[in-house]
Amino acid sequence: TVHSWLGGGNTVTYTDAKIAPHILDVYKQRLKEAVMRLFEGPKQHLNSFMERYNYIVNGEALAEIKEYMKDKHTFAEY
Repeated sequence: TVHSWLGGGNTVTYTDAKIAPHILDVYKQRLKEAVMRLFEGPKQHLNSFMERYNYIVNGEALAEIKEYMKDKHTFAEY
C-alpha cells in the first residue's frame, strides 16, 4: 500500500481488489445488452447486403455466366 511504501518498509502488502460476483454479474449483463444494441445496426446492414449480393457469393452468378457463355451470341445480345 502507499503507507508501507512511504514508511520505507521492505514488506509489500496487497489489497484484495476483487469485485463481488453479484455486482460483476449485473455489469456483465449490462455490457452484453449494450453490445447487442450496438451490433443491431451493423447486423441489419450486413443482412441487406446478403439479400442483394448472396447470389454472387454462393456461386449462382458464376454458374449463370458460364451457362450463358456456352452458347454463341450476337453483338446485340451482349
